[in-house]
Amino acid sequence: MKIGFLGGTFDPPHVGHLALASAALEQLVLDEVMFVPAGRNPFKARSRTTPAKTRLEMVELAIEGEPRFSVTDIETTRPGPSYTVDTLEELAMARPAEYWVLVGADVLTGFADWRLPRRVLQLGRLGVANRPPSTRETAERVLPDWILERVDWIATDLPNISATDIRSMIVRGRRIDRWVPPKVAAFIADHALYRTMEAS
Repeated sequence: MKIGFLGGTFDPPHVGHLALASAALEQLVLDEVMFVPAGRNPFKARSRTTPAKTRLEMVELAIEGEPRFSVTDIETTRPGPSYTVDTLEELAMARPAEYWVLVGADVLTGFADWRLPRRVLQLGRLGVANRPPSTRETAERVLPDWILERVDWIATDLPNISATDIRSMIVRGRRIDRWVPPKVAAFIADHALYRTMEAS
């Protein structure tokens, strides 16, 4: 079994997440891509996030119709910060498989600052797509071999959008239909989410 691990806050989930998941599914020949919403992102410890239950619901709506996409609450039900290494350790016991941690090249450049990055690379490989302006070329110039030798590059450029951008658009009254699946856009409108910039 080959599983892609796509972590993040997903506040909200958007087309960039889906593009990465879809490209990884095909190019890495994965059996499944597992979306893993963070309970508390250690890199955003000072920021507020939308409640985990709400973010999980949005991910479920975003991935409807793709049977090879799944979502897990493994991090949102665990107390404390959500570290990828801890989640992979749990998954290695509960669901033994080959794992790929899916990220954009912009995230890859900071991978050495993750908690126990060498252990992460013992537990799985990295599936990485360009996220302009961060590209394979820029990442390979700055990263050490012990990281690069565990990277599988995904030949796609991710959309230039972030959850922060989408929340800002909502605050300014701009349409977000281009950037989130229709059911996610409807959910955000129905629940009056992101009317202020409190979430991050």
